[in-house]
Amino acid sequence: MNTYSLIASETVSGSATTSVTFSDIPQIYDDIVLRYSAKVNVSAWSANLVIRANSDSSNIYRYHVVAGGTATATATSEVYFWSLTSQGLTSFSGANMTGTDPTDTFGVGEVYFFEYANKTKVKTFYGNSSSQGNTTTSGTIYRKAFHGMIDTLNPITSMVLSYGVNFVAGTRFSLYGIKG
Repeated sequence: MNTYSLIASETVSGSATTSVTFSDIPQIYDDIVLRYSAKVNVSAWSANLVIRANSDSSNIYRYHVVAGGTATATATSEVYFWSLTSQGLTSFSGANMTGTDPTDTFGVGEVYFFEYANKTKVKTFYGNSSSQGNTTTSGTIYRKAFHGMIDTLNPITSMVLSYGVNFVAGTRFSLYGIKG
């Protein structure tokens, strides 16, 4: 049976922040998992959480996303293999965090990193996220499932989580270590 141990947790308070960093991630677990409930103050219908391992902005992130999002059942599948140069980094997106309407829900999700401390394997991950908008897209639910790899043998010792604008108060990120 897997045992989850909280490594660190960060909740954005009244003063909003543009990024959250988990530093000095212990290298004693089999895997790690990031769980979040996040929202940013932006008018876009959905926003993508950017996660960088070890502050690495080189072209090492590869992933596949299955996404869908309307008031009716539809889905798209997209393969991403590019550098997000407009944000100055390469990464994968995870959260769907709704916009400025206070009634919009927080985007929630989880990203599971396998063998994050292994020095002989690239780092693989999978995750999922969802959100619901309550503004002009009333009732729209957006969902993503994704998997991929971080093409490095370096252990993951830190993570920077960002969007480029402020996370709103109440946003919470929790990092767990998993043994078993």
